[in-house]
Amino acid sequence: MIDLHCHLLPGVDDGPRDMKEAVALCKASYVDGVRMAVATSHVYPARWDNRAPSLRPVFEQLKQAIGEAGIPLELRMGGEVRFGDDILPLLDKEEIPFLGHDGKYHVMLLEFPDAGIPVGSDALVRHLLGRGIRPLIAHPERNEAVKAKPERLYPFLDIGCWVQLTAGSVLGQFGKTAKSVAFKLMEMDAVNVLASDCHNLEYRPPNMGEACKVIVKQFGADYCDVLVNRNPARIAGIAA
Repeated sequence: MIDLHCHLLPGVDDGPRDMKEAVALCKASYVDGVRMAVATSHVYPARWDNRAPSLRPVFEQLKQAIGEAGIPLELRMGGEVRFGDDILPLLDKEEIPFLGHDGKYHVMLLEFPDAGIPVGSDALVRHLLGRGIRPLIAHPERNEAVKAKPERLYPFLDIGCWVQLTAGSVLGQFGKTAKSVAFKLMEMDAVNVLASDCHNLEYRPPNMGEACKVIVKQFGADYCDVLVNRNPARIAGIAA
């Protein structure tokens, strides 16, 4: 499997606190069945002021550490970008770490605020698309506005956004409503990627393997493969 949303870099956000924890998390991810992971640290100027240049040295240190530990996990660097106008200067400076590409588009993992979808969000998303950036919306099934009314997500799908579900939502770890919305989106064939969004080994561990069992039972092995291999490989620019 390919995990396009996971917090693996130590000491940069609410993921692992140090290198030891980060290496253990990478090992757990590999044991879970992930063979390539994109470390998507928070890019959230008001809280975690991460940018591609500042994340790169930490990323290289983690790559070296897992290599020395004998963990054959292919690691790449991306970012989970918090929605807001304050990301525009980072785009101008080319400091946003993208997930990969889709044809002429860069693919950005874009996170809405947990409490809802801000007014005017569609305008900013259209601006991103106009700049050749396709948003992959992170875990919309956990967003309070979408949980209350899933139709609020549909306009973003119509204009070209993609959707990433969290494995824990499929397993019910974020509550019944998030699980229900996750399944509704899958039934609509509106989901492009399943990812772990793992942060630690205690309460946000790698769990894509367990989620895949549920998805295979409900929707079939081919559909699950699209979410955890084929679409992620397409974004990452590798052969699935």
